[in-house]
Amino acid sequence: MTTSVARVVNLEDLIFIGTTQYCIDEVNEAGLWLETLSEPRLRKFLDFAALEKLRLSPDYRVIKRYFAPLHRREGKPAAGSILTRLDNDETEKLNAHVEMTEWLLAKERAGEMSRSDDSMKAQLPALKAHMDLCARAGRKKNYRTKRTVFDVPSLKTLRKMMNAYTEAGNDLLALAPKKVTRPSERRLDLTVAKILRTVVRTEYQSRQRPSGNSVLLAVEKAIDDENARRRQCGQDQLEYPCLRTIYREIDKLDPLETYANRHGEKAAKSKFKITDTGLMVTRPLERVEIDEVKLDVLSIAIDSGIAAKMTVEQLRELERTRRWAVVAIDIATRCILGIVVTPAPSREATLRVMEQTTRDKSDIAAAYGCQNDWCQGGRWELSVMDNGTGFVPQRIRMAAAAMQASVMFTEAGEPSQRGTIERFFRTVGTKVMPLLPGRTFSNTQERGDYPSAETACLTDDELTRILVKWIVDCYHHEPHFGLGGETPAHAWARLTAKYPLVDDLSGYERREAFGRRFRRQVTGRGIILFGIEYASELTAHIHLHEKNDVLDCRVDEHNLGWISVLWDGEWHPLKAKWDFFDGIHLADWQETLAVMRAQNKLLARESRRTVKAALNSVRAIVDAAKTRCNVGPDSLNSKTLIRIEKEITRSMSHIDQNPEATEAADGATLGALFEDDFDDLLRIAPCEVAADAATPPASANGNNDGRTEDNDDDYVEISE
Repeated sequence: MTTSVARVVNLEDLIFIGTTQYCIDEVNEAGLWLETLSEPRLRKFLDFAALEKLRLSPDYRVIKRYFAPLHRREGKPAAGSILTRLDNDETEKLNAHVEMTEWLLAKERAGEMSRSDDSMKAQLPALKAHMDLCARAGRKKNYRTKRTVFDVPSLKTLRKMMNAYTEAGNDLLALAPKKVTRPSERRLDLTVAKILRTVVRTEYQSRQRPSGNSVLLAVEKAIDDENARRRQCGQDQLEYPCLRTIYREIDKLDPLETYANRHGEKAAKSKFKITDTGLMVTRPLERVEIDEVKLDVLSIAIDSGIAAKMTVEQLRELERTRRWAVVAIDIATRCILGIVVTPAPSREATLRVMEQTTRDKSDIAAAYGCQNDWCQGGRWELSVMDNGTGFVPQRIRMAAAAMQASVMFTEAGEPSQRGTIERFFRTVGTKVMPLLPGRTFSNTQERGDYPSAETACLTDDELTRILVKWIVDCYHHEPHFGLGGETPAHAWARLTAKYPLVDDLSGYERREAFGRRFRRQVTGRGIILFGIEYASELTAHIHLHEKNDVLDCRVDEHNLGWISVLWDGEWHPLKAKWDFFDGIHLADWQETLAVMRAQNKLLARESRRTVKAALNSVRAIVDAAKTRCNVGPDSLNSKTLIRIEKEITRSMSHIDQNPEATEAADGATLGALFEDDFDDLLRIAPCEVAADAATPPASANGNNDGRTEDNDDDYVEISE
């Protein structure tokens, strides 16, 4: 038997292995035999090596000398020694009794005293002096009066202490105080006690949450009714209980049942829920929580660049509203993987945050002026989300399936199932919101008379910039209590080095999971999207041989170099005709188009005079050629028009009885008309619409009726 094991093995010990109690039946050179205390009594052998290993496990526990004669006589409980249940005052009192008893036993062994009254009485002054010396040594004092509290008990009590201590073999348990009972209470009449229990349970456990005084009135009314019945039967009257009795009866009620009946089931679950250390996650992106929160600040729904050009009066007229923030957090490292500020929860905002969680966002951090990178992101394994309006299960599950991940939706109204992200929202409310003007606080009572609307001056993009800078430069680099004082950025670096991230999402997976969807027709040039042409052998085949040439397309906003088209139930990639678009963001391309349009507009204005002069020269040359060759509409004279009219009227001569007379009359009349109005007809002839000709022909009255320069401007604009 080893020395360490020999010191802990005693036949009087009680051994717990898990919840099973054993006594030591036999000890030999090889080990020891244990026997269970419960029926059926089973024996179990343990060698000393196994016992030494078992002693280090949390399931092993020993109660020393449990089966000693004192323990068996007093029936000590099997849960352990009573010494562990004593408070400080009881422990000090036990130590004082042990000190007195050992001092008296030492005097008895020295022959200076016996256990008779006269002999012990003679030693009392010396015993008091010894106890005062112990008190002055700092063992125990009454700090109110600065006097010792080690009062020596009576001779009878001292003698009992000596006898019990000696019989127990100098065991401290012999002097330990017995079980302390509650102070005796005045016994109630059985009828009153029954009324009290019934009324307290029914009245106090109510959603109206009555007070003790209200319950007391209900008890008194019930006793009055009982006394009225007793008077008719000639029985004694019952007495009213006091308010203290009411509260004692209330304390006997089950706390969970009482709270559930007074505050509701949901509040009871929240108050009495059993919590532990939280989720056991070991690696980054193992579990990601996504949720939305309404920010406690008012912002202006306008771009900051536009707001800078507006006057103070104009800014005051703009609407101030509270925005929502959709946030994603990694549980293992507490790093924020994405954030979107939106007017209201929506599916698009949730998908944008999901997309942010899968990539490096250092470009966003640089655009907002952050000093550190925002590199946290990748292919996560499980995402936990709320059941809010912005979390559409079908679309979110499709996106998660496309990136080969899982998604879980928590129970409605149970924020504790997303405790990490909820705790982050509280951190934002306590550390960021107090810095912002226009804060609305969490409730009207906390806000007081603070003018939130009058002081709100931040725009939406400024609010987003503040949140991103605080996350990247402050939150990620501050010690986190949930990480044991480690910063989230350091935790990410440490854990990603230990558990390398899986491969990043491919362009095909990104377009399938988060791509924007469009419908476009296939032409000879392929598919045109955002002014970019995408073509392949597939588009050529569809254009030449298929009737249904309208396809569904998906495009990744972060890379316009490729798109995916749905054909025959499969997504096929299409590459842009120009390699320039690889890695180009949609926002950058839109800005480039805006710059190109502005430049082209300036060039068009500069070249307008040259274009106008050239067009006027062409018109002058054409007019001169028409006049010279007599081929224009203005070459028709009055005789030609009369001839045309005669030919028209001759074909209709069958209508009149005298065609010759009618023909002559009509011809004369039409000829006279054209002779009188010929000059007017020439004034509106198309040949005279010559602007800025060298020498335009004049009308009959000598006026030049050509187009003005302003009319030419309109014409050129229309032609363009």
